[in-house]
Amino acid sequence: MNFQQFLASGFGTRLWMTVSQALPPAAAHKIIDWGTAIVARRHNTRLYRAIHDNQSHVLGPDATSAQLHANVRAVLQHGAQTSYDLMQVLALGEETARQGLSFTSETQQHIEMALTYQSGVLVCGCHLSNFNLGMLTFSLSGFPVQILSRAQPTGASV
Repeated sequence: MNFQQFLASGFGTRLWMTVSQALPPAAAHKIIDWGTAIVARRHNTRLYRAIHDNQSHVLGPDATSAQLHANVRAVLQHGAQTSYDLMQVLALGEETARQGLSFTSETQQHIEMALTYQSGVLVCGCHLSNFNLGMLTFSLSGFPVQILSRAQPTGASV
């Protein structure tokens, strides 16, 4: 079992929830920085190569190796940070989660129209943003949410 499989396991998820909910932000930032530095040094993993390939397209052909590596590490840090933030919000309860996302008046009108006409709305988002927190907030705001995903995603190995 690799690191990513461990974190995705039931035990790994419960452990991460417990640890992250107990950690104050300053300690969490240090651990996230330390952990992502270790993961980012493993250049031969599928995870690193996938992020590196993505960032090479984002930054373009003039990007240096150092720039690409810095962006890979930044992506890893952002993912860990949003996961920590999600666990913090879950620990604080529903009201905090509701406060985590505000809708523009135009978005609120679209939501109300979709609910009135019982039509669906397709929301697409990057899984490395705090997409989970956004979907949780939609749900707690009374908007029924269904998340579609591959049944057995292969994922990337850390």
